Amino acid sequence: MKHFLLAGEKGRNDFFSHALTIALVVGTLAIFSMIPVWIYAIQTNQTQISTALLQKHFGSNLLFLFNLLPIALGLGTLWLCVRYIHKRKFVTLITIRKAPDLKRILFSFLIWMAFLFLFFVLNLFLSPEEISWNFQPAQFGILLLISLVFVSIQCLFEEIFFRGYLLQAFGSTIPNKWIPALLSCGIFTLMHFQNPEVELLGWGALLYYFATAIFLTWITVIDDGIELSSGFHIANNLFGALWLTNDWQVFQTDALFRSHAAAEINSFHWITILAVYPLLMYLYSKKYGLSPRKLFESYKHD
Repeated sequence: MKHFLLAGEKGRNDFFSHALTIALVVGTLAIFSMIPVWIYAIQTNQTQISTALLQKHFGSNLLFLFNLLPIALGLGTLWLCVRYIHKRKFVTLITIRKAPDLKRILFSFLIWMAFLFLFFVLNLFLSPEEISWNFQPAQFGILLLISLVFVSIQCLFEEIFFRGYLLQAFGSTIPNKWIPALLSCGIFTLMHFQNPEVELLGWGALLYYFATAIFLTWITVIDDGIELSSGFHIANNLFGALWLTNDWQVFQTDALFRSHAAAEINSFHWITILAVYPLLMYLYSKKYGLSPRKLFESYKHD
């Protein structure tokens, strides 16, 4: 196999197999994401339910775990579907290499985490009143365990599903790789449409999600695997869960620091899109000898 997008040709590749897999995965996420709502409704006999009420009832750590468990189950469902419906190896959703390259994941993790800490220090220097120390030893210890396991699984699921399964499903039938890439990015963006930050930030948040999806898809296509995008994604979400949280993002946690800044697309977001992402593309390309020209090369189906 010479191209990551062609891995979708392995095993069963018909429309029904893809439709059934997507329905089972999305159904798993939808059903099990309702568990905290059902438990709360049974225990309190209330029908008017909000995230704030759920967090007060369960506590931030337990609600955080409830939010992440369906994603772990969704990953398990995807594995079963790929194994028994598509009849192909699950590793083909991750890389064309014989096994996932853990060094690639670690490199991408460390380099993006370094940028996040740089942004944090700059923000702390420029607006110290917007950030407060939020350390609660017992709560943070539990949060650390939950995050290291389930946040990592959440990130891997999103990369495997969007940059692996969907990208290959489109790429195995559409010879122009730009169309599968844009379709995958569009679906990834729409899946985040109900996040609270989208309601607060509007189209700016969706633009940031789409730009991030383009960046992650770009490195997936030219590197023939999701290792680099996975390292980036895990670093990004662990930073938000463990180091710096706020009052309006999708996951509310007892992180070490809490931001009290107003919900807005600020200069750091634009710097990330316009400068940092291109710089990361260059660094990945130099590190692993990747050629952006691969995006424009045609590829043949078996």
